[in-house]
Amino acid sequence: MRHTTPATPPRAAARPEFLIGLLLILLGLTTTLGWLLHIPIMVELRRGLVPMVFNTGLGFVLSGTALVLTRVPGQVARLVRQSLAVVLVLLCGLALCEHIFDARLGIDLASLHAWYDYGNTRPGRMAPNTAMGFILIGSILFLSERVDNSTRAFCVVVMTFCVLAIGLTGLVGYLLAPELLFDWARSARMAVHTASGMIVCSFGLWCAWAGSGWYSGERYFREEAKIRLLGAAILIISSLTIGLTGFVLLQGNLERALESRLEEVVDTRSSWFRALTADAAGQASGASRLYGLEASAGTSGGEPWAVSAAVLREQHVRAVRILDAKGATVRSFGEPAPLPAIRAMLDPETGTELVWDRELALRIHKPYYRDGRIAGTVIVERSLADIHNLLFNMEKLGGTAELTVCIAKQKSLLCFPNLRNARPFEVPMRTSGAPLPMQLALSGHEGIVHAIDYRGRNVLAAFGQIAPGLGIVAKQDTAEAYAGIREALAISAPVIAVTSLLGAMFLFSQLTPLVAKMRRSETAASDAMVEMRTVMEAAGDGIVTIDQHGCIKSVNQAVCRIFGYEREQLVGKPFATLMPDGADPVHPGAASVTAQGRRSDGDQFPLEVSINAVPIAGPQLMVGILRDITVRKALEDELSRLAQHDSLTGLPNRALFLDRLNTALARSNRTGRVMALMFLDLDGFKAVNDGLGHGAGDQVLKQTAARLTACVRGTDTVARLAGDEFTVILENLQDPAVDAAAVARKIVEAMQPAFSIGGTEVRVTASVGLVLHDPAVSTTTVPELLRKADDEMYAVKRAGRNAFSLSEAEA
Repeated sequence: MRHTTPATPPRAAARPEFLIGLLLILLGLTTTLGWLLHIPIMVELRRGLVPMVFNTGLGFVLSGTALVLTRVPGQVARLVRQSLAVVLVLLCGLALCEHIFDARLGIDLASLHAWYDYGNTRPGRMAPNTAMGFILIGSILFLSERVDNSTRAFCVVVMTFCVLAIGLTGLVGYLLAPELLFDWARSARMAVHTASGMIVCSFGLWCAWAGSGWYSGERYFREEAKIRLLGAAILIISSLTIGLTGFVLLQGNLERALESRLEEVVDTRSSWFRALTADAAGQASGASRLYGLEASAGTSGGEPWAVSAAVLREQHVRAVRILDAKGATVRSFGEPAPLPAIRAMLDPETGTELVWDRELALRIHKPYYRDGRIAGTVIVERSLADIHNLLFNMEKLGGTAELTVCIAKQKSLLCFPNLRNARPFEVPMRTSGAPLPMQLALSGHEGIVHAIDYRGRNVLAAFGQIAPGLGIVAKQDTAEAYAGIREALAISAPVIAVTSLLGAMFLFSQLTPLVAKMRRSETAASDAMVEMRTVMEAAGDGIVTIDQHGCIKSVNQAVCRIFGYEREQLVGKPFATLMPDGADPVHPGAASVTAQGRRSDGDQFPLEVSINAVPIAGPQLMVGILRDITVRKALEDELSRLAQHDSLTGLPNRALFLDRLNTALARSNRTGRVMALMFLDLDGFKAVNDGLGHGAGDQVLKQTAARLTACVRGTDTVARLAGDEFTVILENLQDPAVDAAAVARKIVEAMQPAFSIGGTEVRVTASVGLVLHDPAVSTTTVPELLRKADDEMYAVKRAGRNAFSLSEAEA
């Protein structure tokens, strides 16, 4: 059963391989349309770069389309992808065979490329490394959907890195210019944008299969195997790229030295020509003097003629003609060339020409004067045979070095003989593509270029002008110029390759135990994290992590339960979200603090918070422990209430009563206002207890507490001291004696109705002792105030009960 790529996940169009596929399609369409529309910039991308051929552009269109369809589900899309992969492999396989067997199989579309001569001796042919790269791409696209064993999985991964290596080495190789080192045709050179497309395509392929089930899972690759394989591949690619980069730098240094030498040759030889021109012009003047033109024109002499001829021969003058004003020869010496094969004007002012008939010579036309008028013309031909070899000799630069001097002749270049060509020769001018260096020189430019010369060889050429219309080029075959680098590369490339492989093998072997250890550590850390998360989730208390900005990073389930939020609603929100507005911030510290929490519905509750900073590297992290203490707080309040209240009646007990009495007495002394204290005892309560039992007595006490509470204000205190003894504290009295007596009377009256106990009515009355404390006239203490109230209560008892007695505290 074959493993297939899973269906497209949501928003597949945003995946990297989709975008990369579109980019490759755009690159390929730009190139193919450029060839069809005859637009050089679309196939070169930048003037002077090696263009991408039509088949290479088509390869990128096929590759990009397959990447765009990678995540599209369905059998039709899968069939289209497989078909594109097969076509890509077949097309580029044929292109590679053309290179291997130097054959023409008709797939180059040479006629489509004929309009643009960029120096490719095999127009339209794809570079061999480009063909290999596309074969690998097609194979990857085909196999990645048919991975059903570890061998295929391994091949897909390795081939993807090979595509990356071809792209990187092609990019560096373009800078190294292998066709210059090995004198290949330019069809063997991968274009810069082709190499860049290969690199981008390798990333697209990686994105395509990295998300598939056979790689993302551990069916064929465990994590440690992935690390070892990727590490070894990166080491090999990096080593090869760095090694080639070193040769690029070395070639650059050598190239600059060669350029300097060729430019020096052009400058030196041009200066020689100019010096010879000036010298020949001077010789023309000397020839007229030697022939005595200024003294007696047309006369012949014996001895002067012989002397003149000897001097002229010493000066390498091979012929002299004296013409009168009508152009008739007056006198002549030597045998002037009637019709030179080549003639080039060097200096129109002096009439100096560079000519060739049987040899290289300078011809000067110089007028002579008599009686202030032009009487005729002196034509002097100065032979350059003595310095011809010196002018054109380039042996010091190498066997392929050549100096050429040419003129333009309609659509061709007419060149003077040099050491390579014994006779004048013609070279057709280039009408498309890169011009010949001599064409640049005749256009008035000077400099140095890499070019293909008239022989179809790669050369490094310096060019310039000797005179308008006469150019000079000094060049050397790059295969000879870069021979030293070629030999070094031939020796070093295998060493770099073997070293890279050995290094990769060593890295692979050393990574095995290291990755296994890392895997164990990762597993242990993962287990610890799972255990920690399990503990956090199982904890009853809320646990929250907070970053340095005070925002929540994570929460456990207890936090969600306590505050009523979903986990996603809290992560990334400020910690203050869990607190009421205006609440005091909780600072990191070891001690727990009690604060108010706020639930999602706005309900507030008591919360115990403890926040501590975690000592870890990097940004500060804090951990908060949150505990809902609503129940505990209620229990504490209840315990506090029970400790200070009577368990039967719910009234304050003796302890709370004494505390409030002390407070009330202190407040009265501070404010100067009168307060009152009542001491109350039930009349007949013992009979109820003895006759009906303690249960009935308890009911009487409860009802008594209710009647007493109803007789006073909410700010007054009613307390049960013990048994049937009760006390009342009254404060803020307007008319102390009147108001206190009114309350006492009200209490006595409230006790008059019978108490219903289990269907039985019983009567219990109250004896009330009332004492007033006026801070203006009394300095009574709490014990004295209690004793005075107790005395008043017993006075009522002795007087017959069921009444109250009022007195003021003594000074």
